[in-house]
Amino acid sequence: MYNDMEQDIEDWYYSKTRNPATMYKTLCEDGLKVCCPAGHYGKKCTPCKRTEDGDFCSGRGKCNGEGYREGTGKCDCAGGFMGENCTECGTKFYNASGSCRPCDEACDKCIGPGPADCIGDCAEYDVPKCFFFFLVIQLR
Repeated sequence: MYNDMEQDIEDWYYSKTRNPATMYKTLCEDGLKVCCPAGHYGKKCTPCKRTEDGDFCSGRGKCNGEGYREGTGKCDCAGGFMGENCTECGTKFYNASGSCRPCDEACDKCIGPGPADCIGDCAEYDVPKCFFFFLVIQLR
């Protein structure tokens, strides 16, 4: 690989704009074509999708493949979040004022931190209780 880039490295080294930022762009993005600019991914350095607030993945994850010529561009959510833009709490997490907190280890789904906050599949409950859980989850 060095042999393929030798001329590009020498050109960059002897250029008037020699600094780490131009080295990255000259060698990694333009020369080897293995990198993308920040906020881009994939073979064609496609821009990562931004949410309405201007962040990637609502600020709760990373764009898959960002900075490289690979990846899907989909959100890799963190902190218990999931969904297309990392706006929902994942399995075994509940929404606590905009952040996802883990459920008690006895729960698969919950509306709070303790074992009394566990909820099951709605099929296990009568309609009023299931509707109540739905409302509580939506209001949190």
